[in-house]
Parts: sequence; structure tokens; C-alpha cells
Amino acid sequence: MDTPQTPQETPNTTRPQVRNLREVIRFPSDEECRKAIKVLIDLHERHTFNSYNDPNEWWLYTDTVRKLKEHGVQFQWLTENI
Repeated sequence: MDTPQTPQETPNTTRPQVRNLREVIRFPSDEECRKAIKVLIDLHERHTFNSYNDPNEWWLYTDTVRKLKEHGVQFQWLTENI
């Protein structure tokens, strides 16, 4: 039986580029949304914009979403597994 071969990582092997796409997140409360704004201000970051229908739904790039997560901001990452 043939088994699939996984490539061996060598020093010359390059890893795939880290994802940095437009993401959609939704905050469970206004308080978490305010907390995210404070984190972004403290980090001198900007979020692109929020949904017109839901002010607690934001569209951000992946690296910014990860920074919010690192700082303990609670949100639902709607595009995480896409």
C-alpha cells in the first residue's frame, strides 16, 4: 500500500505565507467593542470599518484580529475557518 508522503522540512524549505486577509468579527457586547477600540488606540492600530447594520461587527485584517485576541478581547471570529 502506498502511503502519502509528507515533505520533510529542511533549512531551505520556505513556509507558506501567514494569512493576512480581511476578516469579520462580532463582539458580544458594546463593552467588548469599547475594549477593542481602547486596545487598537493603545497599539496605534486602526480598524478598517464596521458593518452598517451592526456596529459590533467589524472587518479587520487577520493580524489585527490576532492582536485583539492576544489582549483578551472577546469576540466571535466569523471568518476564522474559511
